[in-house]
Amino acid sequence: MKKITVIIAILLTAFVSGCAKKKPTSVIKETTNYEDKYKPPTSIEEAYNATRYIWDEYSKTEITRGKGIDLPFRTSDGDTGQVYLYIEKVDKEYSLTNVVVGGVDCGKSGCYSKYVFDKAIDKNGGELTLKSKELGEETWFITDKQIKIMSNRGAVLRFYRYPFPTSGSIEVHVPAVYVQGFLKKANEYRKKQ
Repeated sequence: MKKITVIIAILLTAFVSGCAKKKPTSVIKETTNYEDKYKPPTSIEEAYNATRYIWDEYSKTEITRGKGIDLPFRTSDGDTGQVYLYIEKVDKEYSLTNVVVGGVDCGKSGCYSKYVFDKAIDKNGGELTLKSKELGEETWFITDKQIKIMSNRGAVLRFYRYPFPTSGSIEVHVPAVYVQGFLKKANEYRKKQ
């Protein structure tokens, strides 16, 4: 009887330790799928294929939206993180939306999100104009000249908090192939229905 108890205890210990070392496959799949889903494109064709075109029949509006991508950023303090962004064209107007999920700073005047911005500048193309601002998300107008520069050189964006430039900023590099693939889809001729 003692031998059977010892054997069962050994088998149970081996089973439990084997389960503890093994990662659930669903967690691995979810992580992989998220990383694949939001990684920046590596070619114009990849960006083109991931860009969606929508025709809203009721409002007679054309919408072209680039794939949402995660890009690394560096803060003016040297910290790093990820920013989610996408480029969009609604009829003839271009815009860029950025979302940074991050920490909260608290001081004497209260708490606020570390990553809410009041100003955006493309190092190559100049200042972007704020179109709308929601909690943790800003949308910026992009001129035709700026989108053309972005497609040639990519974008080196710096987002500033007020008062700028002393309250902190983040810097993000958008690959040129992302913009080129987006523009290829946005500039296709489509017969309106």
